[in-house]
Amino acid sequence: MSKSKSQHKSLLAKKFSLQHILDFSPTPSLVIDKNRNITYCNIAAKREFGLPKSDSSKFRCGDYFSCINKDRDKKGCGHSDRCSDCEFNNSLLKALESEGEHEELRGESTFRVKTTEELFWVRYSLGSMRVDGEKIVLASIENITRQKEAEESKRLSEEKYRLLVENQYDLVVKVDVKGHFLYCSPSYCKTFGKTESELIGSKFMPLVHEDDRELTEEAMKALFEPPHTAYLEQRAKTVDGWRWLAWRDTAVLDDMGRVKEIIGVGRDINDQKRAEEEATAARRHVLEVLESTTDAFFELDRDYRFTYL
Repeated sequence: MSKSKSQHKSLLAKKFSLQHILDFSPTPSLVIDKNRNITYCNIAAKREFGLPKSDSSKFRCGDYFSCINKDRDKKGCGHSDRCSDCEFNNSLLKALESEGEHEELRGESTFRVKTTEELFWVRYSLGSMRVDGEKIVLASIENITRQKEAEESKRLSEEKYRLLVENQYDLVVKVDVKGHFLYCSPSYCKTFGKTESELIGSKFMPLVHEDDRELTEEAMKALFEPPHTAYLEQRAKTVDGWRWLAWRDTAVLDDMGRVKEIIGVGRDINDQKRAEEEATAARRHVLEVLESTTDAFFELDRDYRFTYL
C-alpha cells in the first residue's frame, strides 16, 4: 500500500471515529472544514435543525440554518454584506485562522430563517483542531430561541410594570420580613423627600409615628397567615409633615409557603381623616348643646329608628 493511500485511510478512520463519538452526544454538533463547509452533522443536529436534502458537504452554516442573508450575494453564505455582522461567522473565521489548536470560542448568534423570516437564536461553542494536518472546527450548537423569547417577554412585562409603577400616584414599596426596603416607587421617594438609594436597606418603621408603630406591627401579623394580606392606617413623617396613609399589604411566598417579601400599596388619606375628625367634632359639639338644654330632643334615622334621645 502506498504512503498516500495509507495516510488517506488513516484520515478516514480518524474522521469516522470522531463522527462516531459525536453521534453519542446529545448536543447538536457540526464538523466544519477550512473552507467553512459542513462535512458532518451528528444525529442531535439532524433532529434539531433538520438534515439538508442535498450532500451536506456542499453546505455552509447559512445554508444549513436556511439563513435569509445568504441569498444577498451570489456566492452565498459568508459573502453577503450582512455576514460581517454574524457573530457565528466571525467566530468561525477566527477559529480557522488561529495558529493554536483546541482554542474554544463561545458566543450567541441570530439567524433569520428564509422560509418564515422569523429570527432564531443559537448559543455556540467552537473548537479548532487538526486531523492529519487538516484544520477543522467542531461546533456545538444549542437552539436558545425559546429562552430568548421568554427573556424578551419577561423584559417587556417588567418594562410595562415599571412604567405603571413609576407613573402612578399610589405609593409602592417592597420590604423583607424584617421591614428593610427592597424597592421604593418614585412616588414614595417624593412623598418622603428621599432617593431610592437612601431608603434601600433601611427600615420603614422609623418613618411611622410612634403612637402608630405598635398598631402597625399588630396589623402586619396577618401577613403570615392566609390569605396573607393586611390593611392598616398610620401616620408617617412626610415632606409635608405628619400625614395619614392607608396601606394594603400582600405577602410574597417562597416555594415552601413561607413569607419572603411584602409588597405594600399606600395612599394618602389625610384629607379623608381630617374630614372624619371634623365631622366627629361637629357631632360632639351638637350633642353637648343638646345635653345642656332642658327641652326634649330626639333623632331618627331614615327607618324611623331612634338614634338619640
